[in-house]
Amino acid sequence: MATIECTYGPVSEEVGGIMYEFKPDQFGRYVAEVWIDKHAKVFLAVVDHYRLVNKDNTDPWEPEGGPEPLALEQLSPAEAVVGGEDVVLNCRGTGFDENSVIVFNAGDEPTTFVSKNVVTTVVKPSLASGALTVPVQIRNSSSGAITEPLDFSFTEAPLADLESSDLEDDEGGSDTIELTEIIGIGPSIATQLQKADVADVRALAKLNKKEMAALDEQLGLGGRSARDDWLGQAKKLAR
Repeated sequence: MATIECTYGPVSEEVGGIMYEFKPDQFGRYVAEVWIDKHAKVFLAVVDHYRLVNKDNTDPWEPEGGPEPLALEQLSPAEAVVGGEDVVLNCRGTGFDENSVIVFNAGDEPTTFVSKNVVTTVVKPSLASGALTVPVQIRNSSSGAITEPLDFSFTEAPLADLESSDLEDDEGGSDTIELTEIIGIGPSIATQLQKADVADVRALAKLNKKEMAALDEQLGLGGRSARDDWLGQAKKLAR
């Protein structure tokens, strides 16, 4: 079981046919108990909206006693498409403070201190010259300490990002991925999408942002598809 916090307030989300209610706890956080490991991983993949917490209001990665060492443990996202839109790079680890600086490909980046476990910066894939992998580190500007690097990759546009007219389904086809695997899509919305010729996750992943926005308006979703990043989730699941 995992205790997941929704960082933007109380909400009900359905994953795999199970409704999760994010309600306030004694610490003022909006949390839900997620019993299925697969579902917990789906929530935690949406880094800007969900995070793992402990019931005693402590960070689950924090060791008992003593100062935390400076360490970089995770990049989210860890890749971006060459020529794509700007992305917020979330660096998760330990021992961060207001003097921590993200070092991206050996250059210091404007860094936002979120907590002792998270710092962020903006990556501009439009400036990438092509597919390549670069190192990312965290340096404490006051002590000079610096972490071991993690890799961030710029990749060429995946098949799911091409226009729908450029995609051809093999006769054998891949296994269907149900729309309800997307955070925020329950059986009712899935039925509406299917009536609009979006049969499954792979069909959803073929849409571009303009098509998704038009479909959101057509179905009266009030911008939910953008808020929960349905396209981003679909493209990851469709790989």
